[in-house]
Amino acid sequence: MVDNKRKHKYTNSRNNAYSFSKKKESEAKEIFYWCIEHYKFWIALFSIFGGICVACYKFGMFISDVESKIEYNNLIQENNEKLAKQKSE
Repeated sequence: MVDNKRKHKYTNSRNNAYSFSKKKESEAKEIFYWCIEHYKFWIALFSIFGGICVACYKFGMFISDVESKIEYNNLIQENNEKLAKQKSE
């Protein structure tokens, strides 16, 4: 009789775990199908994210370009000052 109770508990827990996994599987399928049905949303989201990434990249390139131009102009100015000193001597 004890074995029957244990077996019954074991069977119940297996059935509960099986129904829980089936429930999770059906929820996952629902989410998957929702994502497929709303593909325009994902395309728009990807486009917006890509646009933000490109804008940040371009802004970074612009900043580095400005910094390099400033550095280049400073070097030219220093060279001009050195040449002016050499000519005056």
